[in-house]
Amino acid sequence: MEDWDCSGGDHGYEPLLQSMHALFMAYGPAFHTSKVVRPFENIELYNMMCDLVGVTPSRNNGTDGSLHHLLRNPPLLPESDASEDQSTCDFPETDDEYKRRANATDCLCQVEEDYDAQLNLDLDEQRALQAVHLPHGIPRHHEEQAPCLLHHTDYVSAYSHQLKMPLWTAATLTADNSNGSPVDCLRPDVRLEPEEQFSCGDFEFEEREFQHVFLFPAGLMSCPRPEKCGDPCLAVSDFLRLFLLGVWSKLLNLSLEWAVVYEEIHVVFGPVFDSNSDGLRDANITEYGTIGDAGIPVPSHVFAVFLKCPSTDCSDMDYDVQAFVVPNKPNPGNCLSNIDAIAESYCRIRDLELLTGLEFLTANHTQTAFERRTHTPAVQWQT
Repeated sequence: MEDWDCSGGDHGYEPLLQSMHALFMAYGPAFHTSKVVRPFENIELYNMMCDLVGVTPSRNNGTDGSLHHLLRNPPLLPESDASEDQSTCDFPETDDEYKRRANATDCLCQVEEDYDAQLNLDLDEQRALQAVHLPHGIPRHHEEQAPCLLHHTDYVSAYSHQLKMPLWTAATLTADNSNGSPVDCLRPDVRLEPEEQFSCGDFEFEEREFQHVFLFPAGLMSCPRPEKCGDPCLAVSDFLRLFLLGVWSKLLNLSLEWAVVYEEIHVVFGPVFDSNSDGLRDANITEYGTIGDAGIPVPSHVFAVFLKCPSTDCSDMDYDVQAFVVPNKPNPGNCLSNIDAIAESYCRIRDLELLTGLEFLTANHTQTAFERRTHTPAVQWQT
């Protein structure tokens, strides 16, 4: 991996900087009148112009349907090609199977069976947790091998058997989450076969500059006795230690501050594998590097999506979105502070979808979802 220093500049057009925003005005029978919309990137105009003149747009430009809300009679919204298959990793059916999975590990965290039993959820309980932590829909995927959903009281994850780690972890945060106690106790997840997950010993590697981290911060767990709950090894990704102490720590603190200010926010965290920084997911996830004898993949970035309602009376699709893709680097570039580095890592939901192969905001196939995916944030939420 390349070294990072504070030399060099940060030049050129940056569509996320408010000082570089432009103004788009339109007049004619095809457009709504007196309509003001959220900011968007100018590349989205290409697809809208193609709709107006009846030309099929190239796939490497804007996003089909993103500006349909400007048109009086827009064409039909494009259908998603992402998979809707959402399997669940099931709890062992017998006590013998549970004990086999629980004991096939080198983990030192001794979890009581009562706490593991909380993972044995029926379909109604799983749907109830999805409604809490994923009110805007379960992210769809473009992988051939579908991930399986893992439901926890505090969060829901989509586990990748290929990566042996979550593709994403979603949760709802409130002011009460800020009272959690930190936990650093790994254990196996009995909903997976031992060979489908890294062992706890796999995270004891010589590369001391790396450290594992829970995608759902363990300090936010609602477990009454955190030392007895632990957290499954599968909920862990590995990042540079300095990154975790700096930008990642600040991002988590920012999450809690927003949860206090806005009373409730929905978050989705996950790894990104983009070793050549081309804005597309790596075909080979190990290109950025692996660590340890087990070959644990190292993400090049981490993403975070935050959603909140602008008021207490929030309709199904009336929400604000902030998204970030933060590089897994020991220090921010250009000598930025941690908070400035996060602000510089703003992205659109659509950019994040290209980076991860996921599709967000799937609860409703509506124009609002298309608009939110391509919305360019202008102002960061207050703290």
